Amino acid sequence: MDELEDKIQLVVQEQIHGLKFLNEMLKQAFKRGVEQIKEWKQGNE
Repeated sequence: MDELEDKIQLVVQEQIHGLKFLNEMLKQAFKRGVEQIKEWKQGNE
């Protein structure tokens, strides 16, 4: 039973790590998108 629990915990930790990584990527992409919109607006004024 302990071996199974260890495997489950490992998988859960990997999933959490993957989600944190994805979240960080999305935040950075969003920031870049906002900056590009600001630049585009300034260019069109």
